[in-house]
Amino acid sequence: MLGIVKRVVVVSLVLLASGCASLPDVNRIQGNMDKMVHYMGVMSTTMPAMVYNTSRMADTAERMQRKSDGMLADLQKKGGTAEKAIQNYSQAFLDNDRAVIKGLQGIKEELSEVRQSLKRPDTTQDAREQARAAAALQAKMNALEAKLSALSDKVDKLDRKSP
Repeated sequence: MLGIVKRVVVVSLVLLASGCASLPDVNRIQGNMDKMVHYMGVMSTTMPAMVYNTSRMADTAERMQRKSDGMLADLQKKGGTAEKAIQNYSQAFLDNDRAVIKGLQGIKEELSEVRQSLKRPDTTQDAREQARAAAALQAKMNALEAKLSALSDKVDKLDRKSP
């Protein structure tokens, strides 16, 4: 039994010696812990600056967002106004052209009436009445030709203005 106890003691001593040899280096662990504490201190001292800079960046981003939203709204508003102005100009141009065309058609109809009345000889009237009628018709024809000339000039001016 004494031999068994000796062997157990010897095995225990060997295991104890080998266990102590495999223990980590406490000084190295302490050094690593010291370095970690140092870096945590550096991080904690720079944390307020990082928070401040992050806050400034967030404020700048919000300002930029507000400005871009305002610029987009302004652009949309100006686009709508420009579109309305173009539509109004186009409609006024068309209305003006229609009025000129109606005026020219009226003059054309009056001229055709004058020509027809000049071609029809009226035998019941005497020569003086025919001369008066012819003079009146000639005056009316001259007035219509003046109107036609004025409208023609107006159309020419509008054609030169339009792109």
